[in-house]
Amino acid sequence: MPRQGRTTELIVEELEKLKLDEKYCEVSSPGRVPDVITGRKREVDVAIKCELGTLKFLTIIECRNRDKVDDTTWVEQVKTKKDDLKANKAIMVSTSGFTKPAREKAEHYGIILRTLSEFKSEDAIDWNIPILEFEREDYGITECTFITKDDLSEKTLDDIIEKIKSDEKIIKEISTGNHISFLEIVRSIDKTNHEYLFGDVKANEPPKKKRIKIDLSNNECLIEINNKEYYFNGLELEFECWKTLETIPFDKIIKYEEDHSTLLHKVDYSLKLHNDEEVIVSISRDKNGWLKLTEKKVNKD
Repeated sequence: MPRQGRTTELIVEELEKLKLDEKYCEVSSPGRVPDVITGRKREVDVAIKCELGTLKFLTIIECRNRDKVDDTTWVEQVKTKKDDLKANKAIMVSTSGFTKPAREKAEHYGIILRTLSEFKSEDAIDWNIPILEFEREDYGITECTFITKDDLSEKTLDDIIEKIKSDEKIIKEISTGNHISFLEIVRSIDKTNHEYLFGDVKANEPPKKKRIKIDLSNNECLIEINNKEYYFNGLELEFECWKTLETIPFDKIIKYEEDHSTLLHKVDYSLKLHNDEEVIVSISRDKNGWLKLTEKKVNKD
């Protein structure tokens, strides 16, 4: 199980990377920095190492995701850690804020205090957040012909494939011995022929028909059904391809603040693709405007 607050650390790492030049700065979470007293490496939530000319700078960031407002004890701990690691700067990020004594002590020690706040879409309904437009691509198979050397007619083989589930791994590659599904073959066709399938298709217009012939003579396959084997060395598929323009409302917005002034916004949108993959698309902005569009797949494990 990931330790408490790990999500907060990863968000801070992502936000810090937005404003730094990767040629000069390295951001890592967790970061490992040598202790000047013991010589052993110690872990910090986020480490920022920058090198400009002959100068090197180290900033450490410690994060907390708790319901209770953070007090002076944590500030004192971070101050000791900053000294032991010889860091140039220390930043503390809390999701719940800081007490007045904690703010006073942090100012005395030169430690920067920041907060990270999350708002759901229903909490920010009146905010001026852009709606994401997404062009969804999809297709349907209208005809499938198996090219076979057997005496078995193509029509019979087509009838068989209609009776099986597309995600069943009943197709065997002769050369590798691997078992794959009909759906996996179609998805590989989608990747290699994407421009042909969708290049001239316009959003919200009627579907276009496309035909693709797949030569499997170098990697002959067989289908195993009811303890019988049916060999084929090619496929001919007819597709209907279309695009739909969708508007995607945002799921949540994250505010990264210092002294009640917003440093960065991060807005997340959740997209589900036709292959059941889920992708989080994020846009970020600072006081000067929108910065960057990023996306990452959701790990379902």
